[in-house]
Amino acid sequence: MKVIIITEGYQSTGYGHITRCLSLYQAFEEKNIMPLMIINGDEGARQFLGEARFELHNWLADPEYIYNIAAGAHIVIIDSYKAGAEIYEGIHKKVKCLAAIDDFLRLDYDADVIINGTIGAPDFGYVRKEGVSYLLGGNFIPLRREFRNVPEKIISPSIERILITFGGQDVRDLTGPVLEYLLGKAPYIKYSVVVKENFKINFKKYTSRGNVEFIFDAGAEKMKELMLACDAAVTAGGQTIYELARTGLPSIAVAVADNQIKNMQQWVKSGFIEEELYYNDPNLLDRIGSLIAGLNNQVKRENLNRLGINTIDGEGAVRIASLLKGTVELPLHFRSAREEDAKLVFDLSNDPVVRMNSINRNSIGWQEHIEWFGRKIKESNYLFH
Repeated sequence: MKVIIITEGYQSTGYGHITRCLSLYQAFEEKNIMPLMIINGDEGARQFLGEARFELHNWLADPEYIYNIAAGAHIVIIDSYKAGAEIYEGIHKKVKCLAAIDDFLRLDYDADVIINGTIGAPDFGYVRKEGVSYLLGGNFIPLRREFRNVPEKIISPSIERILITFGGQDVRDLTGPVLEYLLGKAPYIKYSVVVKENFKINFKKYTSRGNVEFIFDAGAEKMKELMLACDAAVTAGGQTIYELARTGLPSIAVAVADNQIKNMQQWVKSGFIEEELYYNDPNLLDRIGSLIAGLNNQVKRENLNRLGINTIDGEGAVRIASLLKGTVELPLHFRSAREEDAKLVFDLSNDPVVRMNSINRNSIGWQEHIEWFGRKIKESNYLFH
């Protein structure tokens, strides 16, 4: 099955689209489908992609490039704030299933599937079209696979450690002022601050205090670890809120861009976020301080913990991949087994159900399997499909 994921991400605007698209990539990969990601981005995007199949290309300036790559694809997913309606229309003509990820009804998408994982998205006023599937609400928020299985969080009697994370780019330069303000109000609390290596802040000034740690370019596993270890968080108003809710970490969120407004409003409506905060509020720091003080109540944090984990279960990417895969019916195809199939056949052969129903119920060793498999695919009178 040919799956293409098209998205964007720059240091100046953030890499949120890339990380949520990576979660979809991972979900397809677990179904033995290897997507190709086409990313309009800078070199900084590489740090998030690991061993994923991807190409960096300015497809916005060269749409023919993605038209050609997408031609004949079974599934194409577009996650973009920049792609115009004509790009969706151009790709839709060439593929079996086109899925558009949306956050705030940006366009009247020409697509087969509309995905909006914002909580409350079913009430956003989508005009439902015949033949179009709508995957709306928190059950369809794609989170990185590290956030699927999350251990129970321990709620401390009082706030001892605060996580500050405005994204690696911190486009509104809020990290320094928020940290400085909170240190003034609560100088003995420990602060874990997530930033990029080249972030413009006087690290030495803060690390010399002994209660401030900076975490550079944190990956998904590290972020989960921090969220489980901290007692409260101050964050930007985007995708990170969903990961914070998944781990059950009580949070204060600040919308730093217009496209986060709906997200912020819905989280306040849910009760997990207490107040709408915006980066240009002249009283922002005082409001953050007041909210932190309110979170020093253990019962309140226990309630927010339960609310968060009951709202987001972390399985959104898996649901999306399964549903998209189900929209495309592929003809049954037989081919001869090849050397690269050895691991797949080995895993199938050692499946507990397979072994239980075999004459020889003992598990098969890898070396034994390789020798047998190598012989069988070369036998002229033996069909291995």
